Amino acid sequence: MLPLPYRLPGNRIPDILKNGNRTQGKLVSIIVINVSSPERVSRFTVIVPYRLSKKAVKRNRARRLIREALRHNLNKVTNGYDIIVMAHILLTNEPIGRIETDIVSVLDHAHLLKT
Repeated sequence: MLPLPYRLPGNRIPDILKNGNRTQGKLVSIIVINVSSPERVSRFTVIVPYRLSKKAVKRNRARRLIREALRHNLNKVTNGYDIIVMAHILLTNEPIGRIETDIVSVLDHAHLLKT
């Protein structure tokens, strides 16, 4: 589970999906929008589409894996962004290290990691 300050509220999701910048990786893609206050921590939400698995148990497992990979890297992310992380494939059989590596590389490609 992500700490409360890092969680993106659900009412922001449609705006980010519509107006955000997309960056794609092998396992996940991110959709990013810059917010007006750079001192606020970046907030995240995770989406695992229904089309990946009809079973909620598998989708929830994928969400938990992505959130755990994010939690390990929260201190590396630049402040002032709202970020949606979306799974491309069902990640239930992927090792957490591979998911974490893909998330970090996508964040780096989007220039969201601190230098």
